[in-house]
Amino acid sequence: MKRGLLLSFLIFRCLLTAFGQQETYFYKIQEIANSEHLCTNLLIKLDSLKKTRRPNDSFVKIFFDRDVDFGFTHRRIIITLNSTHYEINLLVKQDTICYSSTLLFSEQEGNSYRDYFNKKQRKPKIDTLRALRFLSMRNGFYHSKKSLNDLSSELDMHRNYAFYCGDGLTSKQSDAVLLDSLVQRQDIHVLTNMLSSINCETQQYGVYGVNELRKKGLNIPDYINKITEYIKKRNSDLVTCAADIYPVIAKAYN
Repeated sequence: MKRGLLLSFLIFRCLLTAFGQQETYFYKIQEIANSEHLCTNLLIKLDSLKKTRRPNDSFVKIFFDRDVDFGFTHRRIIITLNSTHYEINLLVKQDTICYSSTLLFSEQEGNSYRDYFNKKQRKPKIDTLRALRFLSMRNGFYHSKKSLNDLSSELDMHRNYAFYCGDGLTSKQSDAVLLDSLVQRQDIHVLTNMLSSINCETQQYGVYGVNELRKKGLNIPDYINKITEYIKKRNSDLVTCAADIYPVIAKAYN
């Protein structure tokens, strides 16, 4: 009995220590990200931080760096320190950081601890003038009304552009089910809102949905046709899956 209690205590203590280290390095990463103005310098400092941890399960990599219009890119950096994952989402103009957000990251959906922690501790940094200039140009082109809050939530969003995933591609994704419903209802309003999203996966779902409505003979306004053709031509990197391999970075068009 005593040995069991001692073992339980030691396991609990180890878990508390592990969570404490996760939080400590989250704050360090967030401080670095929010103090840098250039992405080049940010990567150098993150690499220096990585070198203080175990080399076999610590790394820094750019997960994607994709075009989100008007010379701005959405850059997602993945940081792993002693097998704990973090990410930084950036809005970048050339090498200048216009938006930065640090998150404790887990590929597991519905991770309540991660979601609670990020909600409480995430402190995005925004270069307001540059971000508003970006939004002004986007809103004019997409006929939208995106705000700074929209910018933050849509850059930080995790979405998978895939209709089927899993072994044998038998598992239909929830976003694909929703899209089928929108097409069936001919909900051009929601699909148009999807086209204006700063999240590229959401935009691509919108393009697919509008194309399906076009095949059904629905009259599509000229400005929406212009937007869908632009998104196709831009052909930004998307997060998707290859059977049961996730995440994978790919383009919608060859």
